[in-house]
Amino acid sequence: MLLYLDADGLRTASNLGMSDVTITGTAKDGAIRLPGAHIGGFLDLDRATITNTAGRALRADGLRIDSSLFMRDTTITGTADDGAIRLPGAHI
Repeated sequence: MLLYLDADGLRTASNLGMSDVTITGTAKDGAIRLPGAHIGGFLDLDRATITNTAGRALRADGLRIDSSLFMRDTTITGTADDGAIRLPGAHI
């Protein structure tokens, strides 16, 4: 189990696989942070459980994924007033 993933500006040449992961955050900015990240393949969050007790669960402003985003059977829970997921400017 991870407490959070802070990967602002992350660059991958291929896929990012995080299926079956459990991430429980307590930061206002997100349990998973991927602002400005570029994933060269797909992002796999299948069967992941992402929770944040202090804000958004997933923040990915400007995220670019060259292939697909998989979120089958994924549970995402956040406490931000305007939603658990933030993806403005994302390109998938």
